[in-house]
Amino acid sequence: RFEYLVKRISLVDPQIPQVNRDSKDWWKDLEEFETLTKEQVKSRYNADLAPGQGLIVVKASRQFTNLRTDNNHSWFQIIVAREDGNYSVLPFGKYAAFYAGSTLELFFFIFGTQPAIICYPDENEFYFHREHHATPLVVNPIHLERFFEKVRHDLIKAKKGTLYFQSQGNNCSTWVQETLDAVFLELQLPRV
Repeated sequence: RFEYLVKRISLVDPQIPQVNRDSKDWWKDLEEFETLTKEQVKSRYNADLAPGQGLIVVKASRQFTNLRTDNNHSWFQIIVAREDGNYSVLPFGKYAAFYAGSTLELFFFIFGTQPAIICYPDENEFYFHREHHATPLVVNPIHLERFFEKVRHDLIKAKKGTLYFQSQGNNCSTWVQETLDAVFLELQLPRV
């Protein structure tokens, strides 16, 4: 799976056009991260999907059990039906475009604002040294369309340099919550 990390470098660079962000089906231009059978989806996510249904899986990882601001992350796995009866796994996450390299930079990073990017595939999929948790939500095509539209708008903002990351506020978890709010308009979701 190392090849995905190499490809990710170009996918997150907002100056390189990878997908047609003007298309509502922009996500179909992405290289598939993983393919699952219906049985694998049922086993992994405890979800028996009806035709047309998919999953929005809220994922979180942490390296330490205490409440540190570093070494933890929230992101999405999207499970979408393919024409052949299998399912595509598409992981997306929000990151700061640049990370601290020194103690002084870390101070400004923790309390500052940086440009943000949307990563595909989310690199935490490969962080096996961290504890992972997943909450799958069964969704219909309208929910999936809303999800991809929200991410499309965020990709456009990242390309323009107007998507931001703040470690103490507007971070990956906030992005997950705001995206869920945009997808499930009919629900009052609890704050995570």
